[in-house]
Amino acid sequence: MTLYSIEEVANLYVDAAVADDNDQLLFLSAWGLDTAIQEFLAKLSISNHEGGLKNFKIRAENHSRRYRVRDANVLEKYTGRTVKESCFDKLIHLWLHDRLATQIDYANRRCLLLKQQSDDAEKFSQQLWQMVRTVCPVPLLPEWEQVMGEFTAWGWIK
Repeated sequence: MTLYSIEEVANLYVDAAVADDNDQLLFLSAWGLDTAIQEFLAKLSISNHEGGLKNFKIRAENHSRRYRVRDANVLEKYTGRTVKESCFDKLIHLWLHDRLATQIDYANRRCLLLKQQSDDAEKFSQQLWQMVRTVCPVPLLPEWEQVMGEFTAWGWIK
């Protein structure tokens, strides 16, 4: 497993991150000491002029990528500690993800479906069709599933 560093926060390391087409953070898995995790979460919740982070850079060995956080309030935060008997007994694991990944926004008819690398195209297409049917304000006929590919091509589904 490779860990990547966040330039703006010392001693915080990322093993996975996902962003949308606009570089908005959708998911982050990070490891660090409790102080580094708390510093990162605090910086996400305050404005830039107060020393906060609205974007940050994850650096790999030969490249880096910038992630933006539009609103830290839409991010669900979960933490867990490693087993006490291990040599990593002070290490904290942080998971951040957009709330739309677990809760459908019925008012704005939005949701987020993350594709796993192991998902084949058929399985993901079925999951996507189910999500479209869930957020659509009118009932959809099963025959309309084929039209969904065109909607995706037109940019209506991203």
